[in-house]
Amino acid sequence: MAPCDSRSVALLVFLLWLCSADDMSDGTTCPGQFTIEGFGKAQLTSTSTVDASSTGVHAVNTVVAGMGARVYFSQTCTNGSYNNERYSAVELVGRTFSFTTDISDAGCGCNAALYLVSMKQNSEKSECHDYYCDANKVCGVSCTEVDIMEGNKHAWHSTLHSAHDHSGLGAGLGGGTDWNGPRDWSKWDYGPGGKCIDTKQPFDVAVSFPAEDSRLKGMTVKLTQKDKDCPLSISLNKYEGMTEIQKALELGMTPVISYWKAKDMLWLDGKGSDGNGPCSTDSDHCGDSVKFYNFKLEAMPGQPPLPPTTSPPPSPSSVANILALPPILPLPQAPLATLPPVPMVPSVEMLPTVPAVPTLAPLWSLPLDRTKCSAKGMDCRQTLCCSEAGMQCYLKDQFWASCRASCVSGTVNPGDPPQYRLPWACTPLGRRTPDGQAQFGNIFSGFTVQRVVTVVVALFALVGLGVWVWRSRAESNNDINGSLMYHRRPSFGGARPTRTGLEELRQGSPGTARGRLAEQLGQSPLHRGHGQSPVPRGHGQSPLPRGHGQPQMLQRQFVGLMVQQPSASMSTWRRAPSSPQLLQSP
Repeated sequence: MAPCDSRSVALLVFLLWLCSADDMSDGTTCPGQFTIEGFGKAQLTSTSTVDASSTGVHAVNTVVAGMGARVYFSQTCTNGSYNNERYSAVELVGRTFSFTTDISDAGCGCNAALYLVSMKQNSEKSECHDYYCDANKVCGVSCTEVDIMEGNKHAWHSTLHSAHDHSGLGAGLGGGTDWNGPRDWSKWDYGPGGKCIDTKQPFDVAVSFPAEDSRLKGMTVKLTQKDKDCPLSISLNKYEGMTEIQKALELGMTPVISYWKAKDMLWLDGKGSDGNGPCSTDSDHCGDSVKFYNFKLEAMPGQPPLPPTTSPPPSPSSVANILALPPILPLPQAPLATLPPVPMVPSVEMLPTVPAVPTLAPLWSLPLDRTKCSAKGMDCRQTLCCSEAGMQCYLKDQFWASCRASCVSGTVNPGDPPQYRLPWACTPLGRRTPDGQAQFGNIFSGFTVQRVVTVVVALFALVGLGVWVWRSRAESNNDINGSLMYHRRPSFGGARPTRTGLEELRQGSPGTARGRLAEQLGQSPLHRGHGQSPVPRGHGQSPLPRGHGQPQMLQRQFVGLMVQQPSASMSTWRRAPSSPQLLQSP
C-alpha cells in the first residue's frame, strides 16, 4: 500500500470513530480558554464531547490533548454546536508561530500533531458535522493543510499540502516500509537522549513563513531545547502548490491539535528500506496525553508589525452565565442561647444630638483619573469610562467592552471586524460621559496633589512679589517727595493716641487724608518757632525776618501733630534741620 493510502485509511478510521462519539459522554465540546501572545485570547472547540480533566486547558495556558482528542482554536465556543465562523483565522505570511511541546510519552505508533487547515473558510458541515476539512478529505471535505508537526518521541514530519495533494511535500525524520520517509536528521539527533533534541524533555518549536516582495518563499521549522546548542531546522521552499498555500495563510488558517494512535503508523516512524528509521513496529506505549504551551505569534524581521491584540468574544450564553450569578443562599442559623435579663440602668439625661455635617458634592463629577478613560474602539472593561463626550462603556461579553453612543442588547455592531460580529450583551459599565464634560475632564484630569500645591505656592509667590514691588515703589515716592517725619504727642491717662497723618495715609483713603490735611491747615492758628504764641500781623507789616538764609517755617496743628509749613516763597519740601521730629507739609 502506498504511504499516502495507508495514512489516509488510518486517519479515516480514527476520525470516523471520533465523529460517532459525540454522545458517548456527558462532557463538553468547549474544554477551555488560553492566550496566544501577540494574537490574544483563544478557546478550544472539541470535535466530540470530552472530559475536561483529560483534554482541555490546564495550569496556565497549557493545552493538554488526551488520547483520541482533536481540538480547534476558536474565537468562541458553544457547547454542543458548531459553526465555521467561530473558528480562529491566524494570518501567518511574514510571521512566526512558536510553542513548546512535551511528547515524552508518545512512542512508536503515536501521533501528536499541531497543524493548520482552512476551516474558517469552509462552509460545508462535513461528515463529522463540525466543518472539519483537510487535504486527505477524511471527513468528506478537502482544503489546504499545513502540518507544522506530526510526530512522537522517535519521529517528526513537517508537510505542505494543497487541498487535493494527499502526500504533499514533507521533511524531518522517519517513516517507510519498503520506501524511505524524510531523513533530514538522524535518530541520534532527534529522539530519547538525542544530542540536539532529547524528546524525553519538553522542547521549543518555531515555524516561520518568510515572504519577499509580498510573495511567500516557503516554510521553515526550527526545533530548539534548553541547554542544547545544536538546533534542528528544515525548510520547504520548492513546493508547486506554494501559491495556494500563500493564499490560505493570508486569509487565515485554523490551528488544530490532535493526539491519536494506530498499529499502522509506520508511514510516520517506520525504519524504511534503508533501515535508518526509528521504529520497526507500532506497538510502543502511548501515554495518556501530550502538552502544548507558550504559544506566541510575532512578525518576522523586516515585516510589518502585528496589529493590536483583541480578545475574542464568547457566545451569548457564556455572557448570560456570567451576568446571571446564582443567588446567595442564607446560612443556617443555630438558635441563640437565652441570656439572663440585664438590670436596668438609671436614666441619664441625653445630650442634644450633633447635627450631621452635610456631604458636599464635588466641584465636578469626573472619574479619579480621566487620562485613563478609554477612547472609541478600545477595551473599556478596566477603565469603566469613555474619553469622548456622550459615550457609554458597554459590555459585549466577558472578553470585550467598548465605548458606544448607544447599544441594543442582542444586536450585532456592523463596525466590528467580520470575525467578531456577534451579538452584544450591551450591559452598561460605569457612567456615560456627559456632553461637554470630556473636554472639561481632560483639563482637570492631570491635576494631582503635587501639581495643585505647586500652583498654590506659585500664586502666593506672585502675590508676595506684587506687594513687595508696590511697597518699594511707595517708599521710593516718599523718598523723592520727602520723608514724613512726625512726632506723636504723649497720651495721658491711658487715652487712645490720636492717629497721625502718616497713619491716615497708611490706613485710610489717600483722598480723605489729603482733605483733612488741607482742612486743618486752613483752620489751624499760625505759630512761629517752637511753642511760641501767634504774632498777629499789622497792616503793611512785612513777614518776620529769616535767620541765616533759612526759609521762614510756619507751624500748624494737624491731628495731634505740629506741622511745619514753609512760607509762600518756598517751592520744595525738606526737613527742618533743627526739628527732625516735626512733619513738613505743603
